Amino acid sequence: MVFKRRGMDDTEADKLADKLLQVDRDQTGQVTCHLCQHFNPRRKTCGNFRSAGVGQEVGELAAMAQRCAGYQEARQ
Repeated sequence: MVFKRRGMDDTEADKLADKLLQVDRDQTGQVTCHLCQHFNPRRKTCGNFRSAGVGQEVGELAAMAQRCAGYQEARQ
């Protein structure tokens, strides 16, 4: 699973997967930083923070479902 490869423990990964499943069902177009190729999960930073409109260190924002102008799907 992509979340575990990106440094999340089992519990955290399960919670985020459940959240994203609900967001997908709602068809809101929201994503989390964990799905973006610009996200560094170990440092919780965004490599495209200017386009995204956030600070370079995203911290807890990384797990929030949101729309992001700087989002680019992570390569699998």
